[in-house]
Amino acid sequence: MIPNIGSTQALRDFIDDLEANDAERTRLKDLRKHIHERAEAMGFDAAALEGVVKLRAMDPVARARAVDRRALIEIYAASVGSLDGTPLGDAARQRLSRPQPQPKDRDRPGEPPHPFAGAAPPEPSEADADTQADADTQADAAPERPPATVADARDQGAAAATAGQSILVNPYIAGDPRRAAWDEGWCETSGSDGMEIPAAWRRAEKKKPPVDANEGEAADDEAGNEDRDSSDGDGEDDDNDEGDEP
Repeated sequence: MIPNIGSTQALRDFIDDLEANDAERTRLKDLRKHIHERAEAMGFDAAALEGVVKLRAMDPVARARAVDRRALIEIYAASVGSLDGTPLGDAARQRLSRPQPQPKDRDRPGEPPHPFAGAAPPEPSEADADTQADADTQADAAPERPPATVADARDQGAAAATAGQSILVNPYIAGDPRRAAWDEGWCETSGSDGMEIPAAWRRAEKKKPPVDANEGEAADDEAGNEDRDSSDGDGEDDDNDEGDEP
């Protein structure tokens, strides 16, 4: 049997196109390699350039997701003491400074309720004010303490997290190694209460697109029509079967 000449020629054409595509892909790969070599010869980092190209190609939603992912990586690194002297970025700080959901009843079972639960704390008395003034005077007269070390800053961050303070209260300026240590102490303590992982540590949930009500009704109608058609078809088959019986 002689094969169809038209089908054979079409097969050859498809194979030729794929081979030409492979050749073009190889040419483009070599051209990209040449661009990398030119950039590195001027002192640029080729991998970083590729990262920028990839970032610029993202749509706004994908870019926001990438920024949130980098912030989450920084938070995880800070929580295990792996910032290596680099403080958290703005995106990570904003993530950590979001209001955290609080349980409705903070009192544990079997413990008396907090004395200030549901009411404002009492105003300080005059005796308390005098005591505070004496303490301030003694603090002013005390000798100056030596500057905090990196270890001190980490302990301060942990204390701030325990006290429920925001990560934005970090007192150390950018470029100070104590700033990163403070962040590490805060992050490590904020996630070590033995409960569920903090909200700031969770991955961002993907939002599902809303379903159009008209599309949903159309889909239901189509499904109903298919069910009726199948039912009608079953009935016809039964009638035919009955007619074939002797």
